[in-house]
Parts: sequence; structure tokens; C-alpha cells
Amino acid sequence: MELMDPKTDITFLTNPKINMNKIDYIINKKSVYANLFEININKELKMYQYPYSVTPEIPAGDIRIRQELYKAGSKQLKKIYGECFISGDSLYGTKKEEDIHDIKCILYLKGRTEYIIQFQKVANEKIIKKDDIHKDPLAKQFIELLVKDILHANPKLEFYKGLFVLTTKKQIIETEKVSINFYPGFTTSFMETDNGNFLNVKKQNHSNRFCP
Repeated sequence: MELMDPKTDITFLTNPKINMNKIDYIINKKSVYANLFEININKELKMYQYPYSVTPEIPAGDIRIRQELYKAGSKQLKKIYGECFISGDSLYGTKKEEDIHDIKCILYLKGRTEYIIQFQKVANEKIIKKDDIHKDPLAKQFIELLVKDILHANPKLEFYKGLFVLTTKKQIIETEKVSINFYPGFTTSFMETDNGNFLNVKKQNHSNRFCP
């Protein structure tokens, strides 16, 4: 590559003048869709921690059984602890509870097994602030749970197993033995960025297969 002679007159290398009225993408109106919506925390949120034990005992690292137990007892748990989730050997909820509760759950993994989950009274109270979301995974999960609860409370949104769908725009594909319904829809997730916290809305269609 040849270097320009330092004595060369470069005054002719000026920025070109652009006639903005002749640029097609500025003249014509275009629809722009954004899938990030800013989330602001305007007040302190409280998260309560409840240690729990399971009988019969399950391995400490067996996340699958713990999640299955939570799903089986979720309706009872939400009545007591509000919106909640489990992480490790603790449950985290939005309501403060001072009593000990036993929840009975039945799983069919390797045969029928009856489990008793005993939740202790509140062990810790944590105030969630805006900056905690970037430092504490539990705080982030807690906010995601609250956002999901707000969306589900909107009567104008249709949900199927946590996925927002449009049941009125169902498409059906049928064969002699199988019928599959396809619903256009969306899924949501929580995103942390240098510019703030956002709700990310992504397109995700849902299919419901059944055999007549």
C-alpha cells in the first residue's frame, strides 16, 4: 500500500453533501418493531426465604425431582407463599409466612411415590433493589417471576403453558390419524443491559398435537 505524500492537498476530500429529501428510506414511512421493553423498579420489593426438607429424602443434586415436586404442589404453595420458586433447598416467595407447612405430593417417576415437603417458617427477608438484579441471580429470577405474574394478570393476553398465543389465528394440519393445531405466539424473558433492564419479547409459535 502506498502512503499519501504529506504535501498532497487534501482539501478536496470534504464530506459529501447529502440531499436528505432524495433518500428513499427517509422519504417513505417504514414500520419499525421493537422487542425490548424497559422495566423500572420504582419501589423496594421483598423476597422471603423458606428452607424445606423432603421425606423420603432425595439427593441434594437431584434438581429434576425437586422441580417435579414444585410443579405438583405449586397451587398449594402459591396460596401460602404468593408467587414463588425454588432454588437449592429453599423456596422464595412474595408473602411472609411464620408457620411451618407440610405439603403432600405424589410423583410417578419410577412407580408411585408419596413425598412430604416440610417448609420451615421464614428464615430470611431480602429487599430487592434495582442494582441487585445485576449481582444476584435470585433477585433476577424473582423479578422475572413478578413480570410473568403481571403479564398473566392481563385479561387481554392469552396464555398456554406460559406461552402467549393467539387462539383465534389457529392453523390446523391434519392427516388420517393426526391433527395438529398451530398457534402464533410469543415468549418473554428478562434481559440485563448497560442501558437498563428490559423485557425481551420473542416470536415463538406453539403446536398442540392430539390423536383422535
